[in-house]
Amino acid sequence: MHLVKTSVSMSRSPEPLFQGADYVVVRRAMQNLSRTDQTIVQLRFWHQYSIREIAGYLKLGWEEVHDRLASSLRCLRAVCEAEPGFSRARAGIDLKAA
Repeated sequence: MHLVKTSVSMSRSPEPLFQGADYVVVRRAMQNLSRTDQTIVQLRFWHQYSIREIAGYLKLGWEEVHDRLASSLRCLRAVCEAEPGFSRARAGIDLKAA
């Protein structure tokens, strides 16, 4: 399979996904992830990068980025849903979607 290298600018403006208490829960849950996995989640959801763009930026295969993102979302979902008062509906994001 041919992978296309992509140059990605970090200048895209992040969109706030969470506010208030939900933001604190998600940021705390992110600390359970490796630095690379944190970067993948941030680029995907905070900066709206595609999986291929992230792969090019991090010099990883897109399959690895996809797998790491899926694993990271499972971890985040488990931590966030265990937190009393956390609301995916209020936060406006589905942590199941990659």
